[in-house]
Amino acid sequence: MVMTNSQNREESEPSRFVWRNSLRTASAIALAAAISFAVGLILLQDHEQPLLIYSDFVNLVPSLAASICLFFAAIYSKTIDKKIYIAWLLLAAGQLSYFIADFIYGFMEVVLNQNPFPSIADFFYLINYPIFMMGILLFPTIVSNRQDRLKMALDTGTVMVTAILAFWVILIVPTIEASSQENIVAQVLAVAYPIGDLVLFFALAQLLFKRFSTIAQETLILLCASFIVMMFADVSYMKLALDDAYYSGNVIVDTSWVVSNLLLCLAGISQIDQVRKGTFSYSTVSETRYVKLTWPLYLPYFCAGIAYFYLYWVYDNPASVPLTTLFALVALIIGMVIVRQILALNENARLYSEAQREISDRKLAEEQVKKLNEELENRVTERTKQLELTNIGLMNEIDERRRAEEAAERAAKAKSEFLANMSHEIRTPMNAVIGMTALLQETDLNPTQSDYVKTIWKSGEALLALINNILDFSKIDGGRMDLAVSPFDLRTCVEEALDIVAGEASDKGLEMVYFFAEHVPEWIIGDITRLRQVLINLFSNSVKYTERGEIVVNIEARHLIDNDKVELHFSINDTGIGISKEDNAKLFQSFSQIDSSITRNYGGTGLGLAISKKIVELMNGKIWVESEIGKGSTFHFTILADQIEPKVVSDLDPVSILTGKHILIIDDNETSQSIMLRTLELWGMQPIQAAATGEALDIIRTEESLDVILLEYAFPEINAKNIVEEIINLTKVPIVMVSTISQGKDPSLPVSGWLTKPLKPLHLFNLLAKLLSVDKASIKGEDSIPALIESQSAPNSLLKILLAEDNPVNKKVALSMLKRLGYQADVATNGKEVLEAVNRKQYDVILMDVEMPQMDGYEATRLIRNAGLRTWIIAMTAYALIGDREKCIEAGMNDYISKPVVMGELRDVLRRREIIPEPKETA
Repeated sequence: MVMTNSQNREESEPSRFVWRNSLRTASAIALAAAISFAVGLILLQDHEQPLLIYSDFVNLVPSLAASICLFFAAIYSKTIDKKIYIAWLLLAAGQLSYFIADFIYGFMEVVLNQNPFPSIADFFYLINYPIFMMGILLFPTIVSNRQDRLKMALDTGTVMVTAILAFWVILIVPTIEASSQENIVAQVLAVAYPIGDLVLFFALAQLLFKRFSTIAQETLILLCASFIVMMFADVSYMKLALDDAYYSGNVIVDTSWVVSNLLLCLAGISQIDQVRKGTFSYSTVSETRYVKLTWPLYLPYFCAGIAYFYLYWVYDNPASVPLTTLFALVALIIGMVIVRQILALNENARLYSEAQREISDRKLAEEQVKKLNEELENRVTERTKQLELTNIGLMNEIDERRRAEEAAERAAKAKSEFLANMSHEIRTPMNAVIGMTALLQETDLNPTQSDYVKTIWKSGEALLALINNILDFSKIDGGRMDLAVSPFDLRTCVEEALDIVAGEASDKGLEMVYFFAEHVPEWIIGDITRLRQVLINLFSNSVKYTERGEIVVNIEARHLIDNDKVELHFSINDTGIGISKEDNAKLFQSFSQIDSSITRNYGGTGLGLAISKKIVELMNGKIWVESEIGKGSTFHFTILADQIEPKVVSDLDPVSILTGKHILIIDDNETSQSIMLRTLELWGMQPIQAAATGEALDIIRTEESLDVILLEYAFPEINAKNIVEEIINLTKVPIVMVSTISQGKDPSLPVSGWLTKPLKPLHLFNLLAKLLSVDKASIKGEDSIPALIESQSAPNSLLKILLAEDNPVNKKVALSMLKRLGYQADVATNGKEVLEAVNRKQYDVILMDVEMPQMDGYEATRLIRNAGLRTWIIAMTAYALIGDREKCIEAGMNDYISKPVVMGELRDVLRRREIIPEPKETA
């Protein structure tokens, strides 16, 4: 913090130097200009005409410069306050009037060779006084109390009365007497100038005694100096004119006018510098920062002395003021000074009384503090004794808590070890059960055998899901679940979750549809695995508790401006059994079911929704349900995520191929039709709906602009083949058939393409683009259409694989899966055999079990890495708790797969090895 303050000071010093230096430079230039002007006048004293021209026109330069400087001071002050801007603008206008008068005066005297008095120039000279007066009075001042305002009024009054007396005696009366022979205009003008100087003097008095909030001290001094010099020049001019001794080019008078204009220039420059330095801002106008010069406070006393001296002088000299009037004015001046002094004495007395009371209060407070200190010391002593006793008790309690925490840590560690061991021990036989049943399903089985194998496989999957739920719950309960954040395709995540439950939904005849709102981002940053887990839990629940009807999934997005994130809103609506409002609160509790009969009818531990709730909360979201008995349920949840910028270009962007194309949707499900309609309209197509075959055939007969027909495979009590034949007889438009997984495909139907429910927009998009486009290269993302049945084999693979597995059954499962995938493998039953094998032969991949006799997989991996071998090692273990993957990677392994091993996952990890260049081995 100290460094920051010093840096700020260092940064502010150069700018402060620049502003001060600019005013000093301007002051030096002004001084040089005034001296040069005076020297010029002196040198031209013997040359009447050049002196006249020089004095009249050179004086115009500082006069115009003063107008410009005051105008720019107004422009800069506009950023502070409008009132300040107008005040400086009036000063600039007054000075401009003065410049115009000087120009007219010089032009008439030099060019026209006329007497400029009286003339139009006098109008501009005189109007300068009230404009200056208004500008000065318009400056904002600090609001003061009544006593301060009274003192200021007395000070100003004293100066003004003295000024009136002095001007009357020195200028006004002599001017009236001297111009008595002139015409009325000349008489009025002759008297107007002294009165104008008197008005200017009043403004100067106001300027000196006011406390200004937006004028710096140096600016105020320059303004005051300019007015004083101007009045000196005017008084000198009038005295010389009365004595008939003035001539154009008088060194003292003309130089004084130039100096007055130059001081006004400097005042404007000073104001500009103060604003640019940031001395004043909009907020400081109302603050208690002000300029108040101290020396003007002595002016009333000085004026009273002058008045008294003049009264004394009148006794021996004739005066132009009646003696009675003079006595009254002097008495008024002295009275105002006395009242001013009384106010000052009263204020001093009040301040003294307040100071005495403050001293007494402080003494009393000191005595009270002393007593309080004594009482506090006694209390501290007593409290210290109590704290010592309390500390002894706390130390004992801390020891007890520490022992309890150590016991809890040992229990938690034992629990974690127990869960890890149980997970390993359960997953090992589960690997054999699920792996063997998966392989068995690939063989030729009769329908009964296939049904038995499928039942075993489903039971194994259910048991594995139960184990995973229990492990996930233990992670959440222990606060050990973390999110793996990475970019992923949101649409793919949703579709993968739908694919998992699509088979069961199809078996039950349920309609499953989903819809992405228009502004949902394609790619986000988050944990795809955990989001997919929540979706699978909610989809599975909807399928489980829905016997007929439909399941509709909606995904919407709301962009948050405050933290630049997107809030995703998922809703899953089903037509299932529904839930009462009283039972909603039980849904997300661990190991709870609404009714024991539900457990008997549908199964479940009550952990799925509880785990989903915790995962959603980790993603900064919330989950809730809206439901009614017999009318289905709608589960909602939200998450916060970052979307990838720039956005990944969506494969679903409309292209010109589909824009304006007419498509007929033949589907009896209203929800499916509605979502399909919204999707097709987003692509620019013009969909037509038909809920029955008769209606569809009528549309085909009358609508000649159809481009493609989208047909539901299973219409109630109607044969699909008959519908297709009728459509073909009416039109040659391509037909796309939509069926469920359980319905499969009928190769005998003469249709242009097949799609499987739940319908994926990307697949539909590509198929429509393919059917409606001649140029197949223009089909966007065609290669991304996945095959329904992907080959599991890799017959051309040249990977040399070593399988490290001690369990005979798991060994058999792994070898069978590798064979199905087209790979061959050597076998080692422990870590020592692994080391012997890699010394004999170079392997591309080692499938490493972790728990093996004699030497485990961790130790074998470390020894392989210490030997400089970079063989690709994949952990294949039943340890699947949090941290197990990281532990394998830290030991030097390259990849990880947990048991029970799924053939697709095994294929994926091996393919990842195939696409990664072979690592170079180090000596």
